[in-house]
Amino acid sequence: MAYDKPAHFDPEPLLDDLRGNAGVLASILAVYGPWHADTASRLRASAAGTDSDATRRLAHTICGALSQFHARQAVALGRALESHCRDNPAGAARTAELIDTLIIELEALKSEIEAYVEHHKT
Repeated sequence: MAYDKPAHFDPEPLLDDLRGNAGVLASILAVYGPWHADTASRLRASAAGTDSDATRRLAHTICGALSQFHARQAVALGRALESHCRDNPAGAARTAELIDTLIIELEALKSEIEAYVEHHKT
């Protein structure tokens, strides 16, 4: 099976952050699957609700978590959602659109992390 370098996260600086400890990297990446499922569920529930401040806080948390993965696109989308919720609390349609886009990016990130972990199994 061909393996392409990830486009949705950068494992090299993450590995550098961990002082080259591939075991810790594998442990961190293994946590992404359950985190992703919970986060996507929370985002979907948020899109159905009217609490833009809660959505803003969730987006902020997502940005913090994904910055550790050097997932630039997902972080940018999270920041856009966070800013929108702060600046346009009544903009439900745009909020839902931003959430959908972020969820798609999180899915792509999940696929890449799974492929990376599979490719680097020892």
